[in-house]
Amino acid sequence: MALRHALSPFVQTSVDHPAKTLHVSRLILDTPALHTTLRRWTDSDGRESLADLVDQAFSYLAPALDLTATGGGRRLDATK
Repeated sequence: MALRHALSPFVQTSVDHPAKTLHVSRLILDTPALHTTLRRWTDSDGRESLADLVDQAFSYLAPALDLTATGGGRRLDATK
């Protein structure tokens, strides 16, 4: 029941923004660094900072996520 409750904001977002949620879900599932981050955090029984581990993962992912580096990429945030 706790897991269902923890997922409820994500589920609500999927109702309100299904395409965005699907994109984020695929990104997480297809990103080994994020699987590794969650594994390291759970293996530490929560002693390691999840925020720090996520920051580390994104430092590795940053070059791949930099859509402007190719010159033809589109921004994920359409307001910028």
